Amino acid sequence: MLSRTVVSVSAVSSSSSTSPSRILCKVNPTIPKFLGLKGLSHNFTNCTTWNKNLNSNRKCNTRMENFTTKASAAAQPLKNADELIDSVETFIFDCDGVIWKGDKLIDGVPQTLDMLRSRGKRLVFVTNNSTKSRKQYGKKFETLGLDVSEEEIFASSFAAAAYLKSIDFPKDKKVYVVGEDGILKELELAGFQYLGGPEDGGKKIELKPGFLMEHDKDVGAVVVGFDRYFNYYKVQYGTLCIRENPGCLFIATNRDAVTHLTDAQEWAGGGSMVGAFVGSTQREPLVVGKPSTFMMDYLANKFGILKSQICMVGDRLDTDILFGQNGGCKTLLVLSGVTSLSMLQSPGNSIQPDFYTNKISDFLSLKAAAGDFSSSLHHIRRFHFCKIQLTQGEDMIECSECHSKISANNNNSKAVARAYDRHRSDVSSKARVLNLLLVGGDCIFVGLQPILVYISKHNGNFDYSPISVNFLTETAKVFFAIFMLLIQARHKKVGEKSLLSFSAFVQAARNNVLLAVPAFLYAINNYLKFTMQLYFNPATVKMLSNLKVLVIALLLKVIMKRRFSIIQWEALALLLIGISLNQLQSLPAGSTAMGFSVATGAYLYTLIFVTVPSFASVYNEYALKSQFETSIYLQFVLHGFQNLFLYGYGAIFNFLAILVTALFKGPSSLDILHGHSKATMLLICNNAAQGILSSFFFKYADTILKKYSSTVATIFTGIASAVLFGHTLTMNFILGISIVFISMHQFFSPLSKVKDEPEDGSLEMVDSQNNQRDRTSLNSQY
Repeated sequence: MLSRTVVSVSAVSSSSSTSPSRILCKVNPTIPKFLGLKGLSHNFTNCTTWNKNLNSNRKCNTRMENFTTKASAAAQPLKNADELIDSVETFIFDCDGVIWKGDKLIDGVPQTLDMLRSRGKRLVFVTNNSTKSRKQYGKKFETLGLDVSEEEIFASSFAAAAYLKSIDFPKDKKVYVVGEDGILKELELAGFQYLGGPEDGGKKIELKPGFLMEHDKDVGAVVVGFDRYFNYYKVQYGTLCIRENPGCLFIATNRDAVTHLTDAQEWAGGGSMVGAFVGSTQREPLVVGKPSTFMMDYLANKFGILKSQICMVGDRLDTDILFGQNGGCKTLLVLSGVTSLSMLQSPGNSIQPDFYTNKISDFLSLKAAAGDFSSSLHHIRRFHFCKIQLTQGEDMIECSECHSKISANNNNSKAVARAYDRHRSDVSSKARVLNLLLVGGDCIFVGLQPILVYISKHNGNFDYSPISVNFLTETAKVFFAIFMLLIQARHKKVGEKSLLSFSAFVQAARNNVLLAVPAFLYAINNYLKFTMQLYFNPATVKMLSNLKVLVIALLLKVIMKRRFSIIQWEALALLLIGISLNQLQSLPAGSTAMGFSVATGAYLYTLIFVTVPSFASVYNEYALKSQFETSIYLQFVLHGFQNLFLYGYGAIFNFLAILVTALFKGPSSLDILHGHSKATMLLICNNAAQGILSSFFFKYADTILKKYSSTVATIFTGIASAVLFGHTLTMNFILGISIVFISMHQFFSPLSKVKDEPEDGSLEMVDSQNNQRDRTSLNSQY
């Protein structure tokens, strides 16, 4: 079992003295609004927004938290890396001293990162070095040959800008920067005015009798980071801003004593620059980098991960390891950077990580002991699909069911057959039943939607307004969301704020205002579902909807720089081929609809049909997940509120569309029940159930199931269309849907992300449980 280190937290004033057993670190005193964090265990002060009152902000800046570490046991050397890897979902890596030293990559890092990714682990890279922005660090990773995306990188320069944004720092105020280009770029991206930085590096002060140094009175914050152009001018200018400008914040990216500018020796770190301002202002800074909990809270809530499922890997005790312990994570110290083994085991050191090892490439070699049959079986069963008794021969372990074999020595073994899909093998029987019900229900509701639309037509047209159907559908979902909120309110804990209070509703409305954008786009998409049936039969409409996956992938690639494997691009090519094959000779020549020729209208509406919801899905990923004030955790807790506003916005947009229609067609268009029949009532109920079921997919099941069920629904629609309406299941459709189904499975399969087997022959199996990085947007449109 993995041992844990007990960390107790006590708040003290800034005047408290430090000792070897008391590590003083300044953390953020506010609860960032965009994180949606309330009721955190730390005793934060009540300063949630920027205040021009000097005493108010000074109180926020001088209040500190003192982390007193009491190690329950000394750190243990890492002996079995598999056990640690299997126990967590996410690894957070420090950069300097862990990934690289200066501009030199530490041995074995690329292979280690590839191995962790192949096992489905999320990797995040956090650095206190503020000299670069996230984009600049992305280029450094690329230069070193590491495939790391910008959204996986979090530097203290980004944390400074994120903190200012979280407290609603006034846009008419300026930020004076003592630091380098990284801070400036992040502030610029966040929309803040700034001055200082490298530009002030060459400035000197000529002291003369009566000389008075002027400074900008509009500076509302001074951000101090590592600065190789540090000089007396910057110290004096920043000091004047902090001491004389009302409410001016004093923010530090970190207080690291040393850093690695080269691999030859240690260099003075950002703490030396911060110390100069502490001495001149007699004020303690607000630290946004490690070991502050600000970045940990941000990461946990951005990615929706439990802190207990995170392992922090670093080379510094007082920043990296303390950062992990403050956040309630597992911790691993590597001895490739600042901390040596003698420093770790020193009697004066009270910060003890869970484990320590020489460097992160030890993950590749520290496997279960050779010949350790029980450990080998434990490792294989975590990934083996059959769950059948495994027996050991002289040199191999063999499954009695599928007869796949693997060497009994995990240290250097080649897999004869690759067993994968841990998710399927570890799911409980109750979860399997729930997943089966969700998939079955989704196939029925999604598959019936185009069928019911077709039934509701009369002589090829709609006697009712499709907008009214969408309005009634969204209204039904609003009532369901209110019902769920009432149920949640009954389970309110003692002392917890009521979900039904006016203040809670107003706060939720502010937090969810961005949902109006995807709600508007989805309202357009829901109307297009009717329009498309003027050109295509139900099965073809459902087939064409799969093109959204291709469009979303392209948008993610262009807008969010998302990476896809070669196998995934091949799967997208298959998707296009399959749909094209189905569409060959499917349009009747010379026919028209809504004033367009079928060919023209079909192409136009198909383009809108696949692009509008795709933009909505990418918007959810890009805007809502990066700027949403409600955290991922709170989106689960307040799931009813999020659904309420999403459905509410949808109802509002459809109602506005009804009013606009009435302006052109007359007051009779306000009769939302005109032309409705039993078929339309069934359609409304079906659409509402489909939308509600989607929210249950998000909360209770793996999102991959949603994609698979939506693809299977295409087959259901085709068969139902043939049985009910006599539509011919052409060979084009059968071949096309087969190719599409294979494409979908190939794109979302865990194997699409598996790297080639390493040259050293080390065992490589896939853990698909957390392998959802590219799935959220690609499934959200359904």
